[in-house]
Amino acid sequence: MIVGIEQDARFAWRSLRRNPAVTALIVVMLTLGIGVNAATFSILDRIYFRTPTGVVDPGNVHQLWIRLSHMEGGPQYTPAMTYPMYRVIRGLWSDTNEIALTNRTSNVHVGGTRRGAKLDVLFATATYWPMLGVRPQLGRFYSADEDRVRQAAPVVVLSDHLWRTQFAADPSLVGKSVKLDENRYTVVGVAPRGFTGTDLEPIDAWIPLAAYPQPPWMKEPIWDSHGMYIFHSFGRSAPNEDMGMFARRATQTLRNAMRAVADKGGDSLVMVATGSIIYARGPGEEQQENLISTRLGAVALIVLVIAAANVINLLLARATRRRREIAVRLALGAGRWRLVRMLTAETLLLALIAATAAVLTAWWGGATLRALLLSDVRFVDAPLDGRIVFFTLALALVAGLIAGIVPALQASNPVLTRALKEGSRDGGTHRSPLRSALVVTQAALSIVLLTGAVLFVESLRNVQRVDIGYDPSRTVMAWVSFDAGQDPPLAVQAAQIGAVAERLRNAPGIQAVARANLAPMRGFSVARIWIGGDTSLRKKKSYPILNSVTGEFFAATGLKLLRGSLFDDVPGAPAQVVINQAMAEQQWPNEDPMGQCIRFDGLTSRCYAVVGIVETARRDAIIEDPVPQYYLPVANLPPTLREEFGHPTVLVVRAAAGSEARVAAEMTKGLHTAFPSGYPDVKLLRTEIDSQYRPWRVGAALFTGMGALAFVVAILGIYSTMSYGVSQRTHEFGIRVAVGAGLADILSLVVGEGLRVVIAGVVVGAALAVAAGRMIAALLYDIAPSNPVVLASVSALVIGAALVATLIPASRAARVDPITALRAD
Repeated sequence: MIVGIEQDARFAWRSLRRNPAVTALIVVMLTLGIGVNAATFSILDRIYFRTPTGVVDPGNVHQLWIRLSHMEGGPQYTPAMTYPMYRVIRGLWSDTNEIALTNRTSNVHVGGTRRGAKLDVLFATATYWPMLGVRPQLGRFYSADEDRVRQAAPVVVLSDHLWRTQFAADPSLVGKSVKLDENRYTVVGVAPRGFTGTDLEPIDAWIPLAAYPQPPWMKEPIWDSHGMYIFHSFGRSAPNEDMGMFARRATQTLRNAMRAVADKGGDSLVMVATGSIIYARGPGEEQQENLISTRLGAVALIVLVIAAANVINLLLARATRRRREIAVRLALGAGRWRLVRMLTAETLLLALIAATAAVLTAWWGGATLRALLLSDVRFVDAPLDGRIVFFTLALALVAGLIAGIVPALQASNPVLTRALKEGSRDGGTHRSPLRSALVVTQAALSIVLLTGAVLFVESLRNVQRVDIGYDPSRTVMAWVSFDAGQDPPLAVQAAQIGAVAERLRNAPGIQAVARANLAPMRGFSVARIWIGGDTSLRKKKSYPILNSVTGEFFAATGLKLLRGSLFDDVPGAPAQVVINQAMAEQQWPNEDPMGQCIRFDGLTSRCYAVVGIVETARRDAIIEDPVPQYYLPVANLPPTLREEFGHPTVLVVRAAAGSEARVAAEMTKGLHTAFPSGYPDVKLLRTEIDSQYRPWRVGAALFTGMGALAFVVAILGIYSTMSYGVSQRTHEFGIRVAVGAGLADILSLVVGEGLRVVIAGVVVGAALAVAAGRMIAALLYDIAPSNPVVLASVSALVIGAALVATLIPASRAARVDPITALRAD
């Protein structure tokens, strides 16, 4: 057996060396097909399949999900819950030591200053560790006694990565204290190497949940709040436990508990569900990056199919030219399955060579896809590991077998007498329906991928055309942040920001300077208002967003006035308010909003008259439903709002075209002077929102790249198939020329045969593209997946390229010398 395999390998290598051009072409095609699939799998594996390292029996660990009924847009699942909800669910768990609660924060710094390394910290109950089955590599984990609410111990567990990179893997660190933000924590242990938590984003340190800081703006303890959905819960079940039954029981119990606190924000229609420890496999709405990843996996598979079809076509054509050789072997007594094994060995050897190159492609492609699709994730491991290498080799084996077995079976069963009679005529006039079917497949699948690519490009263009209300290209905004516990009172900050604004007002390149409570498209704030004898909260589904601003805010942000006028931002001016178009439609759908009253201090309080309506600006997302917003002058706020909204700390500047960078530098300098211990954040609105275009930009780039790759491979396949076909029909073309066929006749014959097959593929591909469009509909914006213009354009492109690919071998066929062709017989 081993000797036979060795003989097949030697024969395969000699055969491949005799045809270096074909060998290289096949290797390149297989490398591309296998490589893009391996790179895509490296992303899909991290998102959907790979369980956290170090977790014992991860299949028995579940993340808990809550379905809330009061979410905008309808009920939806979220992994977030309140602490009172957790208390109810914990009481139903069979073993309370195997259910944990966590909260993640990404704004903690080593050494208590923002100059120190920024960490991802997980506040977790002491049950987190036994629930996951994790064991420390150094020291211990914190205990339940150190995790008592209102009596938390200042202890911390470090990740192996943090311990090595920031503390030089010092084993004596256990028992010593480290400063994180303004607090000191005693290091009690180091997590095992490779364990970085349950999320895709790695955790650097773990602190008892009971030490979670109380938000300064909250009046009630966070542990009693029914409105703070900020915690995530995980639990370990017994093997084969019915988690569906547990979810139903937890739902009923939690609903009963929420009805008792409905007036405090409890949701009496809440539902409980359990999901995998892997977040992406939970019942929540799939993130756009994950949607792109799964669709990209399908696209990568299509590229592999196109490449494999091309390889099969090349091998079929090559096997046709070798029919005389194979016939002689059969006539001399070689068994058919021996020949199949020998021919398949050639393809497997090609696949093995391609797999080696595909591993490098997967390493580079995996890193590229990480940067594109998961740019917010801080990876601590390499994009290539044993799982990806194994997948690459397995895929190469499967692709090699599929691509090799079909030509081998066909080539090993020739009609001996005809094959021997054909002599040196390499393949004679033999036609292969299979080869035509493969060309149809290539053309059809390239239509599908190119259609997807064009749809993504058009979606990106449509998103970029969306008017967000503000002028992002010239709006520069700034604020100052401080080390924890070092920020001055808001009144002091606002006064200093105001002084900076005055100094900037006449600086070159600055057209308008304003201050605001909220930066454009960042944060939100609400206040209770009375309209028409009632509060808007009772009358309407959502509360309007309040922003207190100075008078030049609208000029600084490019927010256009649609009706009326802007308010007077001076003390003692009339009580005035400016609303956006969405608020006008929400509150006064059948009335004229101009002159209407909004009250803030009760039904009999001062009337703030609506004096102007501005266009509806986006609140925090480029694509969102219109959000009602209104604007109050900082200098003339209602009494109840002055303390909270009367100290604007956001600086907003409109820069002259081309001077944005210089203005940003001037703002940074001014804020550094005003706040020597602060950290100015100066941002162009354009840059700030740029990340929101990323899903469409990434989708357009990846699908265009994949589509272009598939298109090139498909056209190359059409060309190579036609070229081989022409070379096999040299005798036929010689006879046609000899009996009087002209150049146009030969061209028409060859091009017509090629285009008929391609057009059939285009028709099939258009139908497939329409059917597959539903898979990417959620990723598109303002364009139908079955857009006829797109389908027609792509079809014309493929047919045009196929025409060029067939004209080249057709012209060669038309120039055949009949004497030379007939002598070859």
